[in-house]
Amino acid sequence: MVVDGTKLYERAMAARLRASGATSRRIPFAHGEVHALDLVGRGSLPPVALLHGFSASGPAQFVPMATRLRHHVRRLLLPDLPGHGLSSVPDELSAEVLEEGLFAALDRLVHPEQPVVLFASSLSGGLAVRYAARHPERVAGLMLCSPGGVRPTPSELEDLSSALSVDSHRKALAFVDRAMAVPRSMRHAYAWGVQRQFSRPHLQRLIARVDEQPFLDEAEIASLKMPVHLIWGGRDGLLPARHLKVFREHLGDRATVETPAAFCHAPFLHHADELVVRLVRFARRCPTTARLAPGLARSTAPEATERDSEATVA
Repeated sequence: MVVDGTKLYERAMAARLRASGATSRRIPFAHGEVHALDLVGRGSLPPVALLHGFSASGPAQFVPMATRLRHHVRRLLLPDLPGHGLSSVPDELSAEVLEEGLFAALDRLVHPEQPVVLFASSLSGGLAVRYAARHPERVAGLMLCSPGGVRPTPSELEDLSSALSVDSHRKALAFVDRAMAVPRSMRHAYAWGVQRQFSRPHLQRLIARVDEQPFLDEAEIASLKMPVHLIWGGRDGLLPARHLKVFREHLGDRATVETPAAFCHAPFLHHADELVVRLVRFARRCPTTARLAPGLARSTAPEATERDSEATVA
């Protein structure tokens, strides 16, 4: 039997958060179940949902941020996209299924009277924009980190498809250099993990259909009314700089944008502390829950159709 080290790491990070009090929740939708970790915080800022990127999982990507954020916010949510982490793998994974599963999880976990701050990176960035545009009553603020979702030109699409087609260690190294900016001593270890994750058959099929995803309309970006903060790493070598210009143009003056020179496409890997500082500062600008009725729980209980488990998910 071949042991997948990346899956073991995902499970270990989920177990680490459960050991600190997080509850595993499984939210059903038409194509399976979405797994999410729900952690009661120790602070007073609005709840925060951390939305991961392609091939990752909430715990694997965000444990360093989550452990720091817990001291500042009332609640933390870490959902796994369908086909990722501890969520089930749908028979046919597509961009539409990713969206449907994430939206079902957020609808179930987020109370309209306790709107969340969404922190979304890469693939989840476009999904978060669409969710916030459709459900503004559930989103107190939107913090985007090198978000996807902008419709690429044919040449940009060809380049992205090539970057995601990691069928060798050499191509995995090239992806690491473009997206992660890790120290040279760690390049091969990260490349091994990337190649293992990207080679999962359902993710391979998703990569092959990258041109079919429902990209954002400019009107969706322009329709956002809640506070928005956009971070685009100055060392992001994965997404085209033109996409940043699209977001800048259509978010307008109501959004704040920064391009930290040291950040890559995945700054949560090496700049978790700096991201938490920015996220806490941003959350202070977002609507509070002072209007809640007395006695409303800090972590709204899910309904009976959702399954909770403190045990390791098989």
